[in-house]
Amino acid sequence: MRAIAALIALMLLAAPAQAGPGADLAAMAEPLRTEARARAEALFSRPGAAAEPLSADDPFIADVETFAAHTAYLGRLADAGGPPTDLGCIFRGMAQDAETRLSGLPAEASAADQARVYLAMARLFEHAGVIGPMLDDEQNENGGASAPPPSCPVIRDAG
Repeated sequence: MRAIAALIALMLLAAPAQAGPGADLAAMAEPLRTEARARAEALFSRPGAAAEPLSADDPFIADVETFAAHTAYLGRLADAGGPPTDLGCIFRGMAQDAETRLSGLPAEASAADQARVYLAMARLFEHAGVIGPMLDDEQNENGGASAPPPSCPVIRDAG
């Protein structure tokens, strides 16, 4: 009984270290990855068909926009969190990629073209699930603030 209590206590102590904005991104990305992959598979089943129009009230659109905003926020958070790393640049790139792919979906000519975009989005969300928690790890290890790395092309283009 003491071993079980000790294990539960250890799990409760470890849980806060796992939580954070990066873990939130990973949790947000997983259902988006699943949905993007499902849409790609449905579209690939009829590759020669015309592209499907997107509905303005499609919850996937709103969820991707929320993902992009949260990821851009993580980019700023990463830059302020400690020694310069590439995480800020990576998060800003993911945000820009999500927005670009989402806005390009209506312009695709066929179902197969849209399916390829959804697959690329699914990969993006998969990467976000892996990279997001790295920010939490980095924040737990470092303190202070720093400037963004000067090599980040998203920073140079945004200015």
